[in-house]
Amino acid sequence: MIEILASTRLQILLKLKERPHTISELSKALGFSKTTASYHLEKLEANGLVQRVERGKWVYYKITDQGLKSMQIKLIASIASLCTSFVSAVAIIVQVTKKIEEISAPTIAKEIKPLTAPSAPDYLLWQILMLAISAVSFILFLYFRR
Repeated sequence: MIEILASTRLQILLKLKERPHTISELSKALGFSKTTASYHLEKLEANGLVQRVERGKWVYYKITDQGLKSMQIKLIASIASLCTSFVSAVAIIVQVTKKIEEISAPTIAKEIKPLTAPSAPDYLLWQILMLAISAVSFILFLYFRR
């Protein structure tokens, strides 16, 4: 499940959280080419999220404290925005379903309602608002997924 939410760099950080790895180990474990793993490790190292450790002829990469904090924040933000998108989409579906039921109800049933009953509110504004929230949440999810 985490792999769906995690970007390449976040997947690398998650793997390095277990223990230090070489580029070969990371590429094999995550299914990336060595070039891809090397490129992303370079960027992570430049931002201080991973540290390069040389042990003889082997080069290992380990996650830094800053990398741990960044990983946790990005993972929580990704999960939160994905959940918000899901809830917004469900709310829109419920509202549209109610509107369809209202429209498809027989006109006789509408005429039988007592005069004191409030009329059904127009859900168009609500739907637009929920759609906007859903879109913003999904965009945030995609942004943090990088």
